[in-house]
Amino acid sequence: MKVKKNYYKLSNRTLSINSSGEDIIYLKEALNKVSFFTNNENDIYDMDMMNTVIRFQLYYGLQPDGIFGKKSREKLEKLINKWKKKYD
Repeated sequence: MKVKKNYYKLSNRTLSINSSGEDIIYLKEALNKVSFFTNNENDIYDMDMMNTVIRFQLYYGLQPDGIFGKKSREKLEKLINKWKKKYD
């Protein structure tokens, strides 16, 4: 998966099953950076992606609905910012 170095620029769009676009690729890369690995390299929010988001939500005490919305995005952005400070 080729991703530009703006993986920390997550979309404000709410993402859920069958969403697609470049922002899905950035979301997958961001989740991979914080050890929530996704198995595919496409730009579709599929069942694998939904399950990864649910694992992320459960781990961080968020509502485990599989929808990547505002609260999930805010948590992931905080984690990515910490990661950037440490590794970038």
